[in-house]
Amino acid sequence: MKKFLFSYRYHFLYWISFGLYEILSVAVVTGSFAKLLNYVFHYLLNIVLFYVHAGLILPVLQWKGRNKHIILALLIGIQTFTYLLLSWLLNGILSTKGLASLNVNTLSWSFILSTIWRAIYFMGFATTYYFFLQYRSEQQRNLKLARAAKEKILADKKLELELAQARHDYLHAQVNPHFLMNTLTFIYNKTHKSEPFASKAVFYLSKLLRYNLQTQRGGEMRKLGPEIEQVENLLHLCRIKDNEVYLDFHYSPELEEIKVIPMVLLSLAENMIKHGNLSEQERPGKISIIKKGNNIEIETVNLINTGINDTGTHSGIKNLRQRLAFAYQHQANIHMGPDEDGYFIVRLILPAF
Repeated sequence: MKKFLFSYRYHFLYWISFGLYEILSVAVVTGSFAKLLNYVFHYLLNIVLFYVHAGLILPVLQWKGRNKHIILALLIGIQTFTYLLLSWLLNGILSTKGLASLNVNTLSWSFILSTIWRAIYFMGFATTYYFFLQYRSEQQRNLKLARAAKEKILADKKLELELAQARHDYLHAQVNPHFLMNTLTFIYNKTHKSEPFASKAVFYLSKLLRYNLQTQRGGEMRKLGPEIEQVENLLHLCRIKDNEVYLDFHYSPELEEIKVIPMVLLSLAENMIKHGNLSEQERPGKISIIKKGNNIEIETVNLINTGINDTGTHSGIKNLRQRLAFAYQHQANIHMGPDEDGYFIVRLILPAF
């Protein structure tokens, strides 16, 4: 009730002010006041007429169709007749109680014309109120549209800035690797005879960098074969740096034609080489790729590195999870954790396309 009174507080103030104005005006002209209940009941009837006309009758104008004006005229006629009838009945009831200002027992022309004029009077107020609400609603709608247009302009400008920044970053990323690749090629050409091991390391590193650059051009599905080749290059590079890296890589040749998003297998291999213990020949690390039904399963197994020199931010797996969620939604599953034998296992299941 408090919420209702607060919401319509201006309506109450208006009707109280309007009623006092009319009562005092009539009293000044006639020199007398009517009974209080006579004012109350008649003003209640007039207020009901006001809101029925504004809230139920005039909204017919918003209908679609040719006949809406005819329907509106009929409804106004019915409303006026109903108001006339209710006013006559109300006066009759009040007369029996000695509360009416006029003793109306028959429908005289004077009563009919004055009552119709009273109905037109309040329906005119209601019409003004209705069109005021329509105007305010249109203003609010235009304000929302203007705000939405402004937000869209700001969003477009922000997008343009982000696109320009992305283009700048892309061009910047292309310039530096291009220079780096040329430098690696130069080093390889100068050292492949005098320093064969160093030149091989440069050769495999350039292969990995070139593949990385190629896959950064898009996130579409790619055959697994080229990435398997890059894992082999990564293993060659690791064994050149340290010949005591023990890691077995198993896969079936037919899996090379299966398509996955790039840098998945390579990320898992880099993660285990960077953070795992691959130095024990009797307990080597393992990378395996197998097909199970409509899925492929990639598994890496390595001894847990117990040394204190395990550097890095460990963000590779986190980034991989985000890429898998974006590309496969709920179709990809990755599980990881240590087992009771001191190994750390990562198992990734992907749909086989």
